[in-house]
Amino acid sequence: MVLVRDRREREARHVRFTTQSERTIGFRATTRSARASVVKILRILLVQCSNFVQETPPKNPQRGIFLLAKCIFCYNTSMFFSSLLLLLGFIFLVGGAHLLITGSATIAKRFNVSTFVIGLTVVAFGTSAPELFVNVVASLQQKSDLVIGNIIGSNIANILLILGLTALFTPVVFKKIAIWRDLPIAFGSGALLLFLSTYNQSLELSRLGGMIFIILFFTYLGLIFYKLKNDDLEEVSVHNYSTFNSILITVAGLVGLGIGAKWIVSGATNIASLFGLSEAVIALSIVALGTSLPELATSMTAVYKKHPSLAVGNIIGSNIFNTLWILGISSIINPLPFSTSLLKDIAFSLVITATLFVFLFIGKKHTLKRWQGGLLVTTYIFYIAYLFLNPLLV
Repeated sequence: MVLVRDRREREARHVRFTTQSERTIGFRATTRSARASVVKILRILLVQCSNFVQETPPKNPQRGIFLLAKCIFCYNTSMFFSSLLLLLGFIFLVGGAHLLITGSATIAKRFNVSTFVIGLTVVAFGTSAPELFVNVVASLQQKSDLVIGNIIGSNIANILLILGLTALFTPVVFKKIAIWRDLPIAFGSGALLLFLSTYNQSLELSRLGGMIFIILFFTYLGLIFYKLKNDDLEEVSVHNYSTFNSILITVAGLVGLGIGAKWIVSGATNIASLFGLSEAVIALSIVALGTSLPELATSMTAVYKKHPSLAVGNIIGSNIFNTLWILGISSIINPLPFSTSLLKDIAFSLVITATLFVFLFIGKKHTLKRWQGGLLVTTYIFYIAYLFLNPLLV
């Protein structure tokens, strides 16, 4: 019996060793493959850079980095480098928002701020930071179509694409407060934007309109605070970093947001001019989708953790934040005159918000079904196709 047991133990050790060796070999092979792919991409980039600036491809890494930076910062009017600038801008923007939330939440916790207040302020404002920074940069550069297009496009993407994808994975149950408070406020803020922008046929969101939006936003925030204060809610988790590290993370997040926003505005403007498209089209589609990535990540995480109803508050709340807070700030920096083509997109955002409300009373009450989610996503695909194919927007 002893010999049999020893033999089985040796066989088990051999199996474990073999399995571990196979995993190690597989990991190394995957690493080599990923490294080879990165090297191949970098070589393609360097060849493109060399061809563009009419220089021979560099042989050392330092020269290659310098050449790539030179192309991005000095020759970003080409299609290739404008697209690269836009992509890098989204990476910096999303990464910066994550670092800002992490660092500032830790600092707030170290000053004994409750996680309830952190969740209501730091996290809520942090997820809207990409749209805010892009709009502040665009507003300072007086690119008003980019400002309004980004917000309206983000609101449309939130409902049609993100909420639609969430419902495709699993039916989404709406709480009564989301149906009877948040959805009407989201619709009302969009209707107010349409009214203030067309008042006296001005086609401009003035500083006064921005101040009205800011007042309404803080009123809405007060309503949320009052309601949540009387609810038993799960608190947000906060990392336990030192104060110095938290400040570094927060500063890095702010820097990343600033750089990413500037690159996105530059890249989007260049792409629009290269294709002969209006800045509004690029803002409504590419820029809006990129700045909505935090909402997409949050909603997919909620679905993965089997809390799809959390995605509802994230999406509807984000639309209200976008319209009242971000457009309010942007129009106070500079009044926002915009093209007549954007009126149709504002009206379309109101239509889909009202349609979402109606969907919740078809079939099972207060639930967004899978077929409705599929319809929302399909509508978004047709909407993006319409933007690029409609000659009236060019």
